[in-house]
Amino acid sequence: MEPEVQNAEFTPPPSWVDVFQRAHCDGATALTTFQGMLADEIVLPQSAMDSKDPMAAVRATLDYAHVLEDQAFFIPGEYALEALTGKWAIHYIEETRAGGHLSYGLATHWDDLKVRAAMAGLRSMGADPYLALLKEMKHLIDDPKRGKKFRAGYGANDPLIRDLDKRFADLELEEPIAPRFKIWLKSLRKVKYVEGSDGSAHLNRIASANRLFQERRAEAQRAREARERSDPAFTTARALCEMAGVLFLGLVGATPATLREHWPDAPNREGVALNVSTDHGTRTALVFEQGGLMKKRVAVLLDPSENEPLTQIALTREDYEAIFNS
Repeated sequence: MEPEVQNAEFTPPPSWVDVFQRAHCDGATALTTFQGMLADEIVLPQSAMDSKDPMAAVRATLDYAHVLEDQAFFIPGEYALEALTGKWAIHYIEETRAGGHLSYGLATHWDDLKVRAAMAGLRSMGADPYLALLKEMKHLIDDPKRGKKFRAGYGANDPLIRDLDKRFADLELEEPIAPRFKIWLKSLRKVKYVEGSDGSAHLNRIASANRLFQERRAEAQRAREARERSDPAFTTARALCEMAGVLFLGLVGATPATLREHWPDAPNREGVALNVSTDHGTRTALVFEQGGLMKKRVAVLLDPSENEPLTQIALTREDYEAIFNS
């Protein structure tokens, strides 16, 4: 007699981000409690996919990921892996385009999850040349002799870094990422295309799967308020706004920048650009060092019409380094 065979239901192995989160989320708070996959789908507007500009599909995917993390308070691993990895792959491309591989490192602090997600996204969409460059840079960062310097953002003139950045720039000209990203999206069965206001209904449905929404929102609000009271970037931006007579509403972001990109008459050096939300719109503040041996560390708020400083304050070395490394 033939042995009876039971039809076992196949359970796919957990994704790498699932394993990562279960190892790193200790459950001490709502935002460090990993719930597993809650919404393995991606909802995008049909108009983004119909657009002739492939960047429309890229931006729609980034918007989807940001809504789930920033408004619905999902954490990585709780929403579609492709949205997460696609987001961080594009982040690598855009940060490196803007300031090179060292700038990318300053923006991510070489966070394991962010870098692994970027690599996974590039691999999934078949962007192997970009993946190879990121792997090369990660190898340099992990080098026990030179890695510390590169992690701190120094070494822009190092031949290895200059070569990596040049090859990246050449690759962008030969093979821009956006068309490949759009083709990749079209190959995913989990992507749902919606018309107009239908998108909001789907996002609300997906957001309702987060059982910790209320707790996470309250926790995020407390963390934001605490940061605004003590974080040097926030206190610097608020002080500049008070001196300029505008109401500080919040800090939108901070990115490494060449000063002259924002202020034509600025010293020819690198700094940090703070995007400051005010009651008169978004303003740019620049944080940088000036002088030679006797360096001074300053922050200026730019006049949006003249691109000239409205106000300036001196910074302590500790505050400057905290902003630069944030």
